[in-house]
Amino acid sequence: MWPVVLSTKNVNLLASKPYVMGPKPSGPRFLLYIDPSGDIFLENNTQHIFRVDEDHAINIQSSNGEPITATILDGIITREKINDAGSKYDDQENGTPGKLTFVIQDAIRCNGKCLINLNIVQRIAFIREQIIEPRMNAVNNREEKEAFDLDIVEYQDAYQTESYLSRDFTERYKYPFDALFFYPRDKGYKHGPNSDILKWQKHDNQKCCFRLKISEGIEETAELYVMGPRQSEIKYGTIFLTEEIKKLDGRIITCRYFDHQWIFCAQRHDRNHPNGRRAIKDKMEALENAVSHDHLLTILEKSKGLN
Repeated sequence: MWPVVLSTKNVNLLASKPYVMGPKPSGPRFLLYIDPSGDIFLENNTQHIFRVDEDHAINIQSSNGEPITATILDGIITREKINDAGSKYDDQENGTPGKLTFVIQDAIRCNGKCLINLNIVQRIAFIREQIIEPRMNAVNNREEKEAFDLDIVEYQDAYQTESYLSRDFTERYKYPFDALFFYPRDKGYKHGPNSDILKWQKHDNQKCCFRLKISEGIEETAELYVMGPRQSEIKYGTIFLTEEIKKLDGRIITCRYFDHQWIFCAQRHDRNHPNGRRAIKDKMEALENAVSHDHLLTILEKSKGLN
């Protein structure tokens, strides 16, 4: 399921029916597959599939000790933050970030059971019971060589959002904070874009993916391309050519729009194609019609009676 950006044009959806909300950490999105034989795979946005080799396999068992199989989880690959000295998220020995973690945001199937007709709260509760809690109880059986750890998001009633908007929450949150997702409480899993699943980011932080193209003989600017009609790539805009991006000709990059210009953020190794022209148009409209902190809370106050 793919959300749309929250804007003043759709924010009233939050007051039209019961919603739940959960934090999304920064990081690339993956699907995690466990096949019927128990082998584990990750699929990224470009539909590249990576097998987690046996030497670094994740110990995922049910409460009765049987391996979990035939499972599809939707989540984010991220790392725990380095906080202040003494934080439990520090690696006290060498000061490096915490272990790589797959944070489960949603689920499609678990141990052969199809979950798409359950709502988001029920899907997460099922995964917590079947995978996360048995894994926590078997913490002594985990191998240090596991490729990554597992964690899971916790969804709350949307009117409780205020506590997630504070600086204190951002600092305490275990992972780099990216956004808040809002899901209709009673909605099942629906593939593809969902106009009633909403994503809100602080500080109007709308990021877009482009293909960078550097023309020969041009020293000041490079061109940004997006997907256009019939899977063709078309020019969308330009970006100042800096030393940082001179070696990225032809690569997919993420940029943010600030002060009427595109600013380079990072190279995207998990994408083969830029965003579509319509997707970027929607993000730019959301930037122009951004929902402020206070506006969001005002709408959510109206939603209390829906739960």
